[in-house]
Amino acid sequence: MKRILVLDGNTRAALAVIEGFIKEGYEVDIASYTPFCKGSFVKGVRSRHLYDYSTPTAFKESIIKILKRTKYDLVVPATDQTSYHLVNFKKELQKYATITPLVDRETFTKAFDKNIKLKICRAEGIPIPPTVFPDEPGFKENVHRLGLPVIVKLAKSQGGMGSRIFHTRSELESFLKKEKDVSAYLFQKRIAFTERIDVGLILDHNQKVIASLVWTIPRIYPIHTGTSGVVVSVKDPEALRIAKRFARTIRWIGVANVQFMRDAEGKLYFLEMNPRFWASGRIALITGLNFADMVYRVAKGLKVNPAHDYPTGIHLRYLPNDLRWFVRSPDRFKHRDFWRFFHPDTHYTIMQRKNPGLFIGFIAEVVFNWPRWIANRIAKKNSQKRGGVRS
Repeated sequence: MKRILVLDGNTRAALAVIEGFIKEGYEVDIASYTPFCKGSFVKGVRSRHLYDYSTPTAFKESIIKILKRTKYDLVVPATDQTSYHLVNFKKELQKYATITPLVDRETFTKAFDKNIKLKICRAEGIPIPPTVFPDEPGFKENVHRLGLPVIVKLAKSQGGMGSRIFHTRSELESFLKKEKDVSAYLFQKRIAFTERIDVGLILDHNQKVIASLVWTIPRIYPIHTGTSGVVVSVKDPEALRIAKRFARTIRWIGVANVQFMRDAEGKLYFLEMNPRFWASGRIALITGLNFADMVYRVAKGLKVNPAHDYPTGIHLRYLPNDLRWFVRSPDRFKHRDFWRFFHPDTHYTIMQRKNPGLFIGFIAEVVFNWPRWIANRIAKKNSQKRGGVRS
């Protein structure tokens, strides 16, 4: 029987990967850097491993120990940083199992580094928000020409992690003076968007798109810059076309998540591509697309039946974020679908009738990891005091 090791078992993105593999009869083990993680409570998980995330070398050595102990057919990460480490150490790790992402380091960097992928978009004529790169001539003058507010993003980070929003010129000036290495960032004009659209893709070794799914994100927390509270399956030919074009341009193989936003005038902007499974990945499973199984088949060179048809209007909610959005959003009563708690087309990431242990795992993870999260929040507030608003 095929055996899979899913890393980042403490993340939302890992949950749908685990569920997808188990649904197709794979044996699934999970691993994480935290002693308690919700992924180990998914029904059907066989065993759980702990790895060392303190340094890249420690990570590599702890993963090798796991792979030596148990024979796996495939290793699947669920975060950008873990994917980055796996690509860097692929030569050593491939002695023991097939490693995803399936691309080489150069291709992965094009999908991981925001500066590189946005420059590719600019060269290809793919619309992006007004952006200034630190290595361009006249950098500081161009940053101020963007207008306010300005959003500053870490070039190498997962999603919006490490982003800061500056609403005044003095805040921005203070940041530029204090930050020693601005090359680690990119600077964008923050655009007020009316719609967030995401695309999920799987490409084979010939860059043929064999599976695709599009969804909107009506509610996000933290508002404007956070992660999904709810996603809804839709059809959006324009977003799908551009997502395919970008993935083929960088010669991607395997799973990818491409993010867009649309402004009040209906213009679509490329935000970024995530070289991994995404947090709301269960939207694929509940619409009939098993991306996890298809990634295995691509990795092993097996036949994959194209999968592009799916029902629209299917809702997937991550209730912790959706409830916090409701508390904080001034638009809380404009979203009638917020009250669709028991609608047949409404599904949940954590609260699942067929997988009740997952909710227990979520609570256990919160309780046992609370001290670390509090420490991170204190560090975040201290950073805010030094200038800028971190998203």
